[in-house]
Amino acid sequence: MFTSHSKSPKESPRLPTGRAYKILVGICSVVVTAAIGYSIVWAANTLPVASEVSISSGAASITLNEGTTIDVICTATVTDDNGYTNITTTTAKLYLTSVGAEAADDNDNHYTLSGARDAYCTSTGENTGNCTTTFSLYYYADPGEWTCQITPFDSEGAGTAATDTITMNETQYLNVSATISYGSVNAGATSTGDHTATVTNTGNIAIDVKISGTAMSCNIRGSIATSSQQYATSIFSYDSGTPLSATATDWNLDLPTPEDTNVPVTDDTYWQVSIPTRVEGTCSGTNTFEVRTAL
Repeated sequence: MFTSHSKSPKESPRLPTGRAYKILVGICSVVVTAAIGYSIVWAANTLPVASEVSISSGAASITLNEGTTIDVICTATVTDDNGYTNITTTTAKLYLTSVGAEAADDNDNHYTLSGARDAYCTSTGENTGNCTTTFSLYYYADPGEWTCQITPFDSEGAGTAATDTITMNETQYLNVSATISYGSVNAGATSTGDHTATVTNTGNIAIDVKISGTAMSCNIRGSIATSSQQYATSIFSYDSGTPLSATATDWNLDLPTPEDTNVPVTDDTYWQVSIPTRVEGTCSGTNTFEVRTAL
């Protein structure tokens, strides 16, 4: 005998009635993250470069001022591919070409200006600037070819320098003390004592002089002939000096080239005069000292 059994569908459990129930519903969340790959490339430092150096706006030569200084201006363009502000300092040198850029500073032949970028330069673009340096050269700076060298620096060191050259002219200058005073001298007598005129070399090469003069006119009567004055390079008595002439005459004072403003190159010249008998009053004339190249 066979007995068949049938299964009814499974029923959900029933909750008893008459009670309060809390039903919990779970929420599941998943956060998925992805790794992002990246790299940083650092630009290599490039040292700055100077270019287009010019001395005195491209002039061919410089003529120094007598007995004082003259401003000489050097300009340049500076470039830094890492940006103009990457330039930190600049150094400018103006020097006699033959002594070289690395020589010590000397008012005769070598000058240096160095400082922060903004002391001498101004920006003209993201990577460029113009620099201006002004040197005060003394009157005895050596003649010849001079070089201006400008070098920009950044935090890693010196960049590429650039140069320009110019000719420093020879200058023949002299200065003479204002007056030769003989004091009071009787008619028919000669002067005594020391009567001097000091000659100073105020140029940049060794010099000598030419000397000439005029007769001295007297305000009451008469005149004193040019040749009645005599001169020498040391103390002397009248008749042992050289008579003054109206024609410029070489006088070898041998004034060497100055080397220092505190040590002027000078030579004292000495003078005497003979007074004729028929003159009276205050007598005056002009003695001329003309510079010439030392022999």
